[in-house]
Amino acid sequence: MSFQTWGRTMHRIERLQLRGSTGIVAVTLWLWLCLLWPGAAAATEEHWVRVSDATLKAHGWRPADHARYAATRLDANGDGVMDEAFLVESRDRRRSAVKICLGTSLSAAPARCYIAAAEEGDASAMGVDTRAPGCHAYTGNEHDTVTDSNICTGNASVEYFRMASAGSLLVYDRRTDSFQRFWYSD
Repeated sequence: MSFQTWGRTMHRIERLQLRGSTGIVAVTLWLWLCLLWPGAAAATEEHWVRVSDATLKAHGWRPADHARYAATRLDANGDGVMDEAFLVESRDRRRSAVKICLGTSLSAAPARCYIAAAEEGDASAMGVDTRAPGCHAYTGNEHDTVTDSNICTGNASVEYFRMASAGSLLVYDRRTDSFQRFWYSD
């Protein structure tokens, strides 16, 4: 936001001359909607970068094809268009996650991307793969206390794992337009 735009915004706020808590709430809400919301979305997207080949090569568990398990293609949302999921890391390399882009076909609309399973840790130690549609056992999820149950999916899901350790499924949820995480091992 330029200095001129900020000055005009502050001038509008001063002109409102709102009094009491209602005025403060209204101004706070207006500022959040107009100023912070678009910037926050852009900052989140720019915070993550694809894991480099050099980083992938450095980790010992990967096969000779070091890029294996660094990305996968699947139809996560069931629209018939292939989607892509790949490992990303924060710019400071302290956090890892999966970036899932829906609709990555040349003829499709621009991809919608999501950051899922963000956590502290080395991205090069992680892997992604495709899990076929069906019912899959899980030991826990991030939204409720249900444990040792099954999740049944009509579409492929992203398998996010640490070799010989913990693993989880990232399943697209149409209702919330987000990916839900289900752990299948500790």
